[in-house]
Amino acid sequence: EEFYNYYTGRNGTPFNHFASEFIKATYTNSKTAGDAQRSLSLFTAHCPTLESVSARAVMTWIDTETRSQSTVSKTKTFLSKYWKYLQQRDYVSRDHKPFTDIELPKTLKPRQAREAYTDDEIALILEHLYLKQDKALTAITRLAMYTGARISELAGLVIDSVISVDGIVCLKIDDAKTKAGNRFVPIHPEIQELINALITDSTDGYLVSGVKSKGGKARRADVLGKRYGRLVRNDCKLPKSKVFHCFRNTVATKLEAAGIPENIAADIVGHDKATMTYGLYSGGTSTQQKFEAIKAIKFEA
Repeated sequence: EEFYNYYTGRNGTPFNHFASEFIKATYTNSKTAGDAQRSLSLFTAHCPTLESVSARAVMTWIDTETRSQSTVSKTKTFLSKYWKYLQQRDYVSRDHKPFTDIELPKTLKPRQAREAYTDDEIALILEHLYLKQDKALTAITRLAMYTGARISELAGLVIDSVISVDGIVCLKIDDAKTKAGNRFVPIHPEIQELINALITDSTDGYLVSGVKSKGGKARRADVLGKRYGRLVRNDCKLPKSKVFHCFRNTVATKLEAAGIPENIAADIVGHDKATMTYGLYSGGTSTQQKFEAIKAIKFEA
């Protein structure tokens, strides 16, 4: 009975007891906070209490995983940060390090590589979007085509996110998952009319409005992402490797093909720059530089 109560969490401190305060203190981006919450909840099913966490328990959890190696690694990172948070506050022993030196087995399936869309695939997607008459999904797809922004970034944009920077109309992204992701993206001439229409027609303050989401802002991207997934899978018959995130690959590919320097492309899509000169000391490329680069993105219909 004692053993049963221990491993079902009836005795001891629930593993996720401090999860809320940890997430509040650690993450500002709602998407990342949600990922962290799901990771802690998942592991709680394997180790209900803080007292039951051990290196063996961690490996037992990993051995049951069927997700990709990159996804499991992401979950393990959240768990490690949570455990370090607990140690720093003396909620658990500083000498007990169950997540240290745990290597993921190579038997976990590799992450499916994301690929850029071809122009023919883009045309096919737009064709089926037209048939669906899904205004919100069509709008967010076209925005992604010419910005390379993440679906969570686009779904969270409000009317006031459209601003003028150095005389150039831009999208202000300020709730990205990384610091580099917070940026100004000049609006491509091809979507200027779309932006104007979205502002005029907005019924809820969001740039892409009319998305019914019970979870508020944080869940809008999930709603649109699922609809997009059904479209490309069931209607367009595209492979599983083609997802919404592939628009980031597509924009990066278009920029590289046009000869755009990598540092400018990184500032557009919101990637960290690895070099010390550009990554640490530079204040970033100008709005005009980004605008000229953005205009190089073209699709052959």
